[in-house]
Amino acid sequence: MTAPWPMRCVDRTNKPLPAIDLSHLHGKAHEFTTKELADAEREIERIAAREPYLTDFGIDVHRSHYRSPREYREAFTLDRALLFHPMSLADFIRARTWLAQWPKTRSINQMGTSYGLKHIAAHTIGYVTNGVFIAAAISAGFRCQAAGPSARFNISSRAWTHELSEAAG
Repeated sequence: MTAPWPMRCVDRTNKPLPAIDLSHLHGKAHEFTTKELADAEREIERIAAREPYLTDFGIDVHRSHYRSPREYREAFTLDRALLFHPMSLADFIRARTWLAQWPKTRSINQMGTSYGLKHIAAHTIGYVTNGVFIAAAISAGFRCQAAGPSARFNISSRAWTHELSEAAG
């Protein structure tokens, strides 16, 4: 599923758009070995097969009454491919490591969603997209419940409160 990067896209008139450079948004892939990145890619492929609407931006974010089926497929295909960008793979590894430190609860925590929690994690691990964060949570063994384009997890509330108190101090 790995796409050539930087990725080239076309607009509605089929004219090429400039290459997408995401290096300023994501962590550095070079901090991980090729094997670690390949393992992360296989893990995301496994998760993507289980979660057919997961993209880099979240769950089913492109479904709209204002998009044609073709526009939906194009947007979905591009955003799904972004999950496999080398920088996203590095973000996935860091997010999974951060998430793995928190206890799992019996029930889904209603305190917040992946979108809010990824911002708390960003204080420690840097920017990560919502979809990559959701994939990392699934990989870390958390159960997920869709909440719009985000997800709720069976994660301890300490994931929010501990990090918030550290970020404030």
